[in-house]
Amino acid sequence: MIGVSLAAAVIALPASTAVAGGAPVVAGGNQTHEVDTWAASPADIGGVYSDTTIRNIVHTNIGGSGLRVRLSNAFGSKPATFDDVQVGRQSSGAATVPGSNRRVTFSGQTSVTIPKGAEALSDPLPGTVAPSANLAVSVHFTGFTGEATGHPDAQQDNYASPAGDVAGNDNPSAYFPNTYGTWYFLDGLVLDAPKQTGEVVALGDSITDGYRSTVNANRRWPDDLARRLLTQSAPRQLSVANEGISANDVTADRCPGCGVSAESRLDRDVLSQPGVSTVIFLEGINDIGSGAVTSADQLIAADKQIIARTHARGLRILGGTLTPIKGAGFTAQQQQIREAVNQWIRTSGAFDGVVDFDKATRDPADPLAFLPAYDSGGHLHPNDAGYQAMANAVDIAALRQPSTTTLSASPNAGVGVAGVALFATIKPTTAGGTVAFTDNTTPIPGCAAIPVTTGAANCVTTFTTGGPHTITATYTGDPTHTGSTTSTALTVTTTPNVLQIALGYLISFAHTFHLFGL
Repeated sequence: MIGVSLAAAVIALPASTAVAGGAPVVAGGNQTHEVDTWAASPADIGGVYSDTTIRNIVHTNIGGSGLRVRLSNAFGSKPATFDDVQVGRQSSGAATVPGSNRRVTFSGQTSVTIPKGAEALSDPLPGTVAPSANLAVSVHFTGFTGEATGHPDAQQDNYASPAGDVAGNDNPSAYFPNTYGTWYFLDGLVLDAPKQTGEVVALGDSITDGYRSTVNANRRWPDDLARRLLTQSAPRQLSVANEGISANDVTADRCPGCGVSAESRLDRDVLSQPGVSTVIFLEGINDIGSGAVTSADQLIAADKQIIARTHARGLRILGGTLTPIKGAGFTAQQQQIREAVNQWIRTSGAFDGVVDFDKATRDPADPLAFLPAYDSGGHLHPNDAGYQAMANAVDIAALRQPSTTTLSASPNAGVGVAGVALFATIKPTTAGGTVAFTDNTTPIPGCAAIPVTTGAANCVTTFTTGGPHTITATYTGDPTHTGSTTSTALTVTTTPNVLQIALGYLISFAHTFHLFGL
């Protein structure tokens, strides 16, 4: 957001307020839904804190209204109390734009106690937040927190006070002298965006977490992907939630700061995210390197479970091929496991699509190794250019659910019988657009632009001629509908109504014998 302060972005504004760089977002009603504009998967980071203020610096990706702060005590050893949580716009370092800090509430209260293993979502702040904004989320905890929950290897400087509640203070030098590379207790920012806005969740390890990318620059590949998606027109935009954890495994819980396995955290970090429609899954190198798996079949079996659970929620999941590992200390057998897993990802059809991160980052002259221009130096993690190449490898069209328009009708409709119903169903469910019904390519009167509600449109008509009638339904209007917009033709057979036949014979007989004075 350029030239707009948080004071203008997170304060009470009219119900319809233009988001800088995007289309208006209308608050309330059923025109919006919740999505993440920033997220980080929680882990057990240890340590006990008391009477301290942490200022977490985060970068939004999509704009919207009604910002909510999500705090996590997922790995806490006791309830944690936060008595002052504020959101402001970062100026530089720990400094916030003067006057931009806004205090958030939880169920109307300025203090919240989160049980161990739980999380809390704040009340919405009035107003709007722009895309690509750097925000400072300051939390003050009172008493002892117990084991701390947070996100290590943030690739972002965050700040802490020695003691006391300074959550609303703008002055960094006097109150925030300590710098940490961890986000503390904060695992998400949620806002309202247009219903056509979807959410992509990136599930992975340190490569998704952006390890060895430039600190404070937001150059992780999910950040780069989010910037690509922001170039789409507003109704087609997608938010990106980064749920990568450095040193994370698919199958094993290896260390406290590594987070629990991807299999264990799938529900919390992915499937429960608001607005999620598509998952990009890139993980398994740590399982191979640590010996948690000793064959490709073991890792493939775990991947299949993640796919099945994701599909069970009606979500789409894309498989990311494992990036090069040559020169990073892996054995020849481990290299073979990676190659076998990648072959399965590319060819099995188990995923709904493939993002070939391996191909995007490898050296054509030495395909088992990173392209030198993309290697951060350790031969295992990309640099900024490599992360950008990974983001560029994502097919934006593949992030949306393929859509279909299907048609059904009351069978064996009678000629001249009113109330014959035609039903068009659009998947995935949409609340926008219209459907035009045709009969043998001729528009059906009154059914040329039926509004779609809850993924369906109904046309009620009367057939005045005998069949067969070839009916089609064409959907238009919702830019997120990327698949077939015209239904397969449906043949409706019409037969004369028995009462009409009898009445026709009676009229003909009467006319022939001049009955009824005709």
